[in-house]
Amino acid sequence: MKKLAPPDFRLLACIGGLLLTLPVVAGEDEVRLVHYPRQADTDFKGTARFVVEDPDAQGGTAQAAIPGKSEPGSPICSFYSYARPAGIYRVIWRVKVDGNVLDEPVFRAAADRFSLEVKGTDFRAPNTYQEFTVTAEKDEGGFFAIVATWPGKGRVLVDSVTVVSEKLYTERELLEKRGGLAQPGVWIFPRPSPLRVHVAKGLWWSFFGLEEAMAELGGALVTSSYHGTAQAGTYLSQFPSTGQGLMRHHLVILANVDAPALRAQGRFLLEEYVRHGGALLVLGGPYALGPGQYRFTALERLLPVRLSSDQRLQAKEGWALAPVPGTEDILSPDLSWDLAPHLYYYHPVELKAGCRALVQAAGRPVVAVGDVGEGRVGVVAFTAEGDPPEGQLAFWEWGDMPRLVSDVCRWLVMPSREDRPAVLDEGVRKRLEQFVVPAPDEDAEARQGEFITLLSGCRDEAYSRELLSTVSHLEKDPGRAFIQSVAEAIRPYVREDFTDEAEELIESRAPGKASLGLQVLGLCRAPNAGDVLSRFLDPGAQALSSREQDDASGADASLDLGAGLDLGAEERLILGAVLGLGDLGDARYREDLRRTTGSFLQKRQEMMQVDDVPDLNENIYQQSLVARCRLGDPEAVGPLLDALLKDAEEIEQFQNALAIMILNKDDKLLLSMIEVGQIRLPVLYRRQAFCQEMLGRTPRVLAGAFATEISRHNHPLLSPFGLAALTPGPDRELDRAAVLDLMPLVRGCTVPELWRLPFRLAAGLGDPEVEGNLAAALLDLASGPDAPGARLALRVTPRWKPEVRRRVLDAALKHPSPEIQRLARLSMARPVHR
Repeated sequence: MKKLAPPDFRLLACIGGLLLTLPVVAGEDEVRLVHYPRQADTDFKGTARFVVEDPDAQGGTAQAAIPGKSEPGSPICSFYSYARPAGIYRVIWRVKVDGNVLDEPVFRAAADRFSLEVKGTDFRAPNTYQEFTVTAEKDEGGFFAIVATWPGKGRVLVDSVTVVSEKLYTERELLEKRGGLAQPGVWIFPRPSPLRVHVAKGLWWSFFGLEEAMAELGGALVTSSYHGTAQAGTYLSQFPSTGQGLMRHHLVILANVDAPALRAQGRFLLEEYVRHGGALLVLGGPYALGPGQYRFTALERLLPVRLSSDQRLQAKEGWALAPVPGTEDILSPDLSWDLAPHLYYYHPVELKAGCRALVQAAGRPVVAVGDVGEGRVGVVAFTAEGDPPEGQLAFWEWGDMPRLVSDVCRWLVMPSREDRPAVLDEGVRKRLEQFVVPAPDEDAEARQGEFITLLSGCRDEAYSRELLSTVSHLEKDPGRAFIQSVAEAIRPYVREDFTDEAEELIESRAPGKASLGLQVLGLCRAPNAGDVLSRFLDPGAQALSSREQDDASGADASLDLGAGLDLGAEERLILGAVLGLGDLGDARYREDLRRTTGSFLQKRQEMMQVDDVPDLNENIYQQSLVARCRLGDPEAVGPLLDALLKDAEEIEQFQNALAIMILNKDDKLLLSMIEVGQIRLPVLYRRQAFCQEMLGRTPRVLAGAFATEISRHNHPLLSPFGLAALTPGPDRELDRAAVLDLMPLVRGCTVPELWRLPFRLAAGLGDPEVEGNLAAALLDLASGPDAPGARLALRVTPRWKPEVRRRVLDAALKHPSPEIQRLARLSMARPVHR
């Protein structure tokens, strides 16, 4: 599979429509460029320009302005660059003039907003090159324009233009020049389970096997951003823009993403995130490391390697990957290095002191890790480019590439610091009280970020009670996202004696607070909580207007909100009851939830509906299915996966609409998609993340139903939910029956990360019957006509016993696909010792 890289346009010179590529030279402490203007064509106005012979000029020629031929006021030369970091630069022009007695301008030059004017008398001698300098400031982003014009007097020659950095700004300096950037007062990361990962997806990101790597890690809650290019440069859509947003993840992966796309704010926050305990993995490519302009940025400071070049280099004939001796504490001992996976382009790097190389190629470090402050950083310094010659296995064809990446990720997220729960001292209490009555001039965005930080500090029962008390005393009823964030923060710490907190919230008569109270009621499993919650499922006024108290639970089971209900209040209460019943875990209430599913099936929203009530209806429908799954109802699995796939496809459609750069004002459908997408995408992301987390709590008894339905859909967009529902967890222990229930995945699913799941689980089980079933399935796939299935079989054979491996390879060698035959030949083991 051949992937050609785009060219590295490190500096673009544009004169008269001609586009030139110029080298940028980066020293240890400066960026330097030397430009030799030699343009003989006309400029964009059709004005002639001249290159003349000159023995004093470097190369024997120079750009010239000639009286009688050149037009006064026209550019002698000009160029611009996108690739220069922000800072202060000296622009040095090497110029000569035929006479130095004219007390009038003979040469004008400018670099962005900074300019100089040179008179004939400024030259020390005629017909002698002399240097003139202008100092300019370059901000982040955009291009750096440099131009020289001829006023119309004297014969002027320009030999060269040198641009050299005098001071390069750090991200902190850039942000301080713009007024600073707020960041969390304390960095507190999520609980370690489930693993939360953000992947910034650049060109060819999938060739590193990231999705399969997440499966190898036992599944993860993954959010994504997307790298793109536009006229003004590169960008990342959906990347966390605040410290609180980054702090929700244990690991950030930059997969072939350049530094400018992150902007100064993103790079600064990423550096702070790592230094305070986060983890970062950088994957190579034409937009990463040297070509990605990491030099002189926070990203370079974070890396465990020094960048030896701004270019990626070709590995002639390919280089085989091999583990560095002594890395068994990080890398799995059974990785199939004997297959000699090859790289074809790499980033030349040097290991920093105190860091570790894990993988090498031709004696060079290509995978390395290191500690940075309280966090950890890893780098994969090769790219998914090149065409493997006959007899070589490319690393992206190697079945163990996902395992290698997962090994690195596992080490990165291992706690390198002690967990730091927030302490409920007077200072924290005071900050919590500020949310009850906000100041009139308070910044809403800063307030939200502060509250997210406080939620992240919830690590015990006392803090959970304080949060619930704070919500109960808020002046206004919080929105749905706010309430759900609180519910997620307190979920692990709610105990049986939280009924007082539930009662206070329900009696508040505010739909949002009462919805949270219903969830707490389910979590604390109070006596008769199921009866209370089931009554709130009734959509009519019966559950809302009665004032009877439920003496057994101590909670107001009715909530008198009267006829003056806010829009969506009834739905919010039903949603709270549905979530509460899911947490309650009492299978007797399955039928109540089935009725709710049926009722809200008729109220499901269309993609372009953005009102709060239609979205609540959809949320209730999906969460009723999730709750039924949590109560062990196999009939809910298929409809739930249908709904989740519908959401995932809507996300893709909205993302595609938002990525379109050139719009036709008459395309009303696209304009509407963009407008609606900006509102709907955050809602859809939150819903999917919450469903994924809740599916991680479904009982093992539904493994077979999930495996069957996932195989029926066989869609990659469902992989996060399949992994959440099927990966063993605290309440889902791995056993023989669990793996046998997953056999439908092996027989009918071609999504690699889902298909591999039974094999990964079986590896630690050692059960002959399970292994026999999987081995038979491998042989069937290798023997069958389906090439994707045979390719999957070959990817996992190195982990199997020799006799199984031999039979699978023999079958694959007879496959009708030449590509499968090639991979089978390459999968024949060649001894390589560590």
